[in-house]
Amino acid sequence: MRIPRLLAAAAVLPALITLTGCQDGDASAKKATAPASPSPTGAAASAPAPAAAPVQEANTQLPSAGSLAELKKLVHFSVDCSHFSTDPETVAVQSIDYLPAVDGDPKAWGVRERGLCGRTAGARRAQGLAWLSTVDDMRAFEAHEKAAQLKELKEYGRVRATRSMALIGRNVVVESNDPASRHGLYQQQFLYLNCVPGFLPPKGYRFEKSLTDGCVLTNYEAGTNQE
Repeated sequence: MRIPRLLAAAAVLPALITLTGCQDGDASAKKATAPASPSPTGAAASAPAPAAAPVQEANTQLPSAGSLAELKKLVHFSVDCSHFSTDPETVAVQSIDYLPAVDGDPKAWGVRERGLCGRTAGARRAQGLAWLSTVDDMRAFEAHEKAAQLKELKEYGRVRATRSMALIGRNVVVESNDPASRHGLYQQQFLYLNCVPGFLPPKGYRFEKSLTDGCVLTNYEAGTNQE
């Protein structure tokens, strides 16, 4: 009988449509919830970056002083200036244990005022000498200091320990060969002008631009800092 057969086929058709729709829905849901594969770009971004040389930065926090008296007051916690002189002959004194950074005419180095802390040689050897300077032309000072350091390297293979290190401020300089004094000055944001070719401090130390090509400002001293 054709009519019963047609009725039976009509009854089965909606069920097939419903079943097909469910299967399509399940497939779509699986596609939507499947985790996305990591892209090469994402994987590269999450990888640790290789170590790079420290980047030099300009320093805008270097200490400054309007006069030699202000500079002496500024550094008195770091440098013992209980004995202090601005007499040119006294300031020009050199000792076998204490050599100033400035060699020759201070004016040629851009120095405006200059004074000496410590006891000069007398009945005993000189003690605790450190030179304070206010500077009108810091670019000239740095250029002379660079030439002096390169001369030391050429003649001795290193910068002598008895030669005072020049710690730079914005318009002031303190010259000292005493590690304890320099440590205090670093805490006050003074930085050492290092002109040794190829110098790079370890990670964590200051590494900043100077006014002279080939030199940097840093608070790291090879052989004295603990890494």
